[in-house]
Amino acid sequence: MSLEQMAGFSGKFKESLWPFGLNYAFAWKMDFLCCLNPESLSRHQGPLLVRDGELPLRDFFRAHPEPSSFANGLQLVIGERFAPLVPTSWNSRVRFYRLWEKERPLAAPVSELLLFAHIGADFFSGKDLEEGLKRAREIFGESAFAKLKKSVFFKMFFWEHSLQSPEAAVIEEVMEAGRLLGEDVKVLNFESLQQRSSYEGCAVLDLSPSWFCADNYLTHLALSRGARLLPGETPSRTAEESPSVSLEMISPYHGFKIEEFSRGGEEFRFSPAWPSWLLPWYVERRGMH
Repeated sequence: MSLEQMAGFSGKFKESLWPFGLNYAFAWKMDFLCCLNPESLSRHQGPLLVRDGELPLRDFFRAHPEPSSFANGLQLVIGERFAPLVPTSWNSRVRFYRLWEKERPLAAPVSELLLFAHIGADFFSGKDLEEGLKRAREIFGESAFAKLKKSVFFKMFFWEHSLQSPEAAVIEEVMEAGRLLGEDVKVLNFESLQQRSSYEGCAVLDLSPSWFCADNYLTHLALSRGARLLPGETPSRTAEESPSVSLEMISPYHGFKIEEFSRGGEEFRFSPAWPSWLLPWYVERRGMH
């Protein structure tokens, strides 16, 4: 791929991920591998926090099965859930991150469930939403859950070659979401999320798929302003006791736990709800033939 093609792909890809793929304040260099050319990766110094999801990561390691092509000793830090994607040859060059939030007394009782999801072009999964709401009901109890304010941000996703018209897809999926969420739900826009100064009393349920993006800017935004993750959304294991794990803070309330490569040989499988149009969409933006 030429530099011109790469620049075009980078723009299309990041535009498609907006706002979930926006950068947030972090001490380390971060980017999407699929938006960087090999020359720039070869010049990079220090660890690179990789925000790619499972499809671009698979693409990267297929194109670079050996790290020897990067003479600078490129070090990658990728989402923990994607550990089985990493070839054995990359073990010494890869570490993993997972979201961590600080244990602290609640400044206010949870009064609002804040939900993030994609909608349009078959991205929306009623089953995922149904299961997420079921978890919330189990955590809060039916009575308390019924009293929670429900707020949702839908990332509208369109693809010009979808078999279903974008308008029809969105209408159908919004109706399904409305059926599951009920009538008493507030639909948020990006500006209102950005302008909100405090998320104290909010519990975040992030249902955005990790096909392209490993983490969600909006989740970081809410957590940095006082929100909490829905209990059970972060791993319960206490790997922080291991000397190979470090904590890198993003805000006073949350950060990443980063650890050395400790798993391998697992078979990686694509998400079960992989829509048929997804790979052609990515190939078109990636510039592959």
